[in-house]
Amino acid sequence: MYTSAPGKILWIGGYAVLEKGNTSFVTGVDKRVYAKAEKLGNGRVRIVSRQFGIDVSGEFDGTKISFYKELSENEKKYSKFVVVAVETCLRYLRYKGFDVNGIEVETISDPAFGFGDTKSGLGSSAAVTTAVTAAVFGLHGLKIDKNLDLVHKMAQYVHFRVQGKVGSGFDIAASCFGGHAYSRYSPELIKDIPENAPIEQIADAIEKKWDYTAEKIDLPHGFITAMGNFVGQSASTSEMVKKINEWKAANQDEYKELMKDLNDANKEAIRWLKEINALSNDPKYEKILIDVESGKKHEAFYNFKKAFERGRMITKELGDLSGAPIETDDFSKIIEETEKNGAFAAKLPGAGGIQKSGEMAMTDVILVDENDKETGLMEKMEAHKQAKLHRAFSVFIFNSKNDMLLQKRALDKYHCAGLWTNACCSHPNPGEDTEAAAHRRLEEEMGFDTYLNEAFSFIYKAPFDNGLTEHEFDHCFVGFYEGKIKPDPDEVCDWKFISLSNLLEDVKKHPEKYTPWFKIALPRIAKHIKKE
Repeated sequence: MYTSAPGKILWIGGYAVLEKGNTSFVTGVDKRVYAKAEKLGNGRVRIVSRQFGIDVSGEFDGTKISFYKELSENEKKYSKFVVVAVETCLRYLRYKGFDVNGIEVETISDPAFGFGDTKSGLGSSAAVTTAVTAAVFGLHGLKIDKNLDLVHKMAQYVHFRVQGKVGSGFDIAASCFGGHAYSRYSPELIKDIPENAPIEQIADAIEKKWDYTAEKIDLPHGFITAMGNFVGQSASTSEMVKKINEWKAANQDEYKELMKDLNDANKEAIRWLKEINALSNDPKYEKILIDVESGKKHEAFYNFKKAFERGRMITKELGDLSGAPIETDDFSKIIEETEKNGAFAAKLPGAGGIQKSGEMAMTDVILVDENDKETGLMEKMEAHKQAKLHRAFSVFIFNSKNDMLLQKRALDKYHCAGLWTNACCSHPNPGEDTEAAAHRRLEEEMGFDTYLNEAFSFIYKAPFDNGLTEHEFDHCFVGFYEGKIKPDPDEVCDWKFISLSNLLEDVKKHPEKYTPWFKIALPRIAKHIKKE
């Protein structure tokens, strides 16, 4: 059983999210923790994380995992979330009547999470807890998509158990649900469960209806995120929360008023974020993005940015009043410079800390020469207007019969709407590895991911009737897949598998039904598959 869970960025609601009833906005990122779970016999348990030098074995007796040797401090430190997740999930599954025996769990984290004591603030502990919980449940037959709420609550409990305190839970929620507006659950649901609680008590807690909210909201189309770490500088969230709580206790009325203003600003920003998402269905949306990036005022974008910055400044004020360095003046200057140099909005995300900064920007493509060497960046629509050569990728997926997966592009695409093409295609973001972008886009458009291998690349130029031109250095990736397909209806209006012989014949008879790049790449893809 293979699972993965994303890291997170808390864009809206830092510190406010700690209070019940306040709203936040959190997104997942394309950096993930992966987990693999396999069944073993005789109650044996093996936990592996090669990145951290972890490979430990023991036995599960129905209530706890006992390792064959005393774990070193390093092994305890870097396996604790995995061990508690595996042990608690096995206990729960056994209690519910599942056939529980031994298990091997291996995890691997994207390097962007950081290693050892150098962390990027993307939420590695939440992601690994969620990925492992889902892997153990999935291995024993629980359908993850149908039991996501259960996975979420178990992961929240495990995270609390290891950390020894109940946090807001937004990081686990992001690992489970991706981008959404989140309001925390009541700590009382789990905080009084003792460390050695009987499984009946744990099961009762996670099977109850919880009072959190998670309204799915994506980062709007056309926005990209960029993050930077301040190397050598970090802050303890727990220490800053402690300072805020001390100030709160001494200034309850002022704190209450400040928190109300902050939550109002956050809710307003989220409201306008939803308006921008709704705008993305407008055929004129791409032009709106260009206008906004060029400095023209648009109601939804202007009001979102205004509310976003108001929330940021109230959070800074909270830090100044409490003595918690949420956003120092030096970091305020960095944020201002970031926005002057192209970011639509920027802040220090998270419940606290100065480990990272995040920014939202409009979509740029990577300009390249004929050898795929980067020459600069340009806003996507402008690059298509000027017919600039830029980096792109196309993904071709086959099943075990060597039938090819085709998608029919959504009818409101800005070019080639309603035409048949390969499984997915797009552009890597600035700084993003092309293969990683191919995996990301395959999951976004078609709802699955699989192993990909780059087969070849080519350059093509195709003008369209709307004045735009695709001029791309196209990297072609090939993969095989047999599982469930769940296309994004905003990207895909139909899909099918078709044999290569029937496809080649149909393209010959009806070339107008297919995208330009697909018709160029298809003969080479067919030759590549025949060689495999």
